[in-house]
Amino acid sequence: MVNYKEYDLYYASLMGGWYIPDNVCDEVVEVYNNNESLWVSGKVGADAIEDYEIKKSTELIIHPHNFNYIHNYLIHLGNLIEKYKEKYPFCNTTTTEWSLWGNIKIQHYKPGEGFKAWHAENGGFANHKMRHLVFMTYLNTSDAGTEFGNQEIITPCHKGLTIIWPTAWTHTHRGVVSNSQEKTIITGWYDFHPDPHTDLNNNNLDGLDYHYLINNQK
Repeated sequence: MVNYKEYDLYYASLMGGWYIPDNVCDEVVEVYNNNESLWVSGKVGADAIEDYEIKKSTELIIHPHNFNYIHNYLIHLGNLIEKYKEKYPFCNTTTTEWSLWGNIKIQHYKPGEGFKAWHAENGGFANHKMRHLVFMTYLNTSDAGTEFGNQEIITPCHKGLTIIWPTAWTHTHRGVVSNSQEKTIITGWYDFHPDPHTDLNNNNLDGLDYHYLINNQK
């Protein structure tokens, strides 16, 4: 296994950070650059609307049946999730099943753009309520980053740095906007599995490649 350098985050933050190899980041950026026809403007909220006062970005959405395009990245991500579970075992031992089965986004922010509003990844609406953990990898180095309000942490936009954290309001955060440099990230969620006791048990999982249920099949 790759010896992943750890980024120092205090334990009570419930956040984990490790660096993946630069060439893996370059592969993901290449996927983004080679699919310009599929780029979309970033959306926010339950109704998935464009609101540039809150967020402005250009995104490539990777559906599960296309996870093969980022196969190498997902291998490293899976390794880091295992490290996160070692650091915070309760995220795994006290929960129902969860895995990576939803869309992943590559997001590009031009100078002056960003996710400017405070937000959490699980606001309790729509499919967002299934989110358990969120991951984000910075694909380039710039003077941007991410600010976590309650933790009083700003994670730097350093190429390869991958941050994993809980999706709840406890980890409300916002992007640090650079007025001179670009920022590109890849991000997504490890979601709980729908079950008969939720109103989401009829989620459409068509296209789910079970090879990419990367973690946590109990």
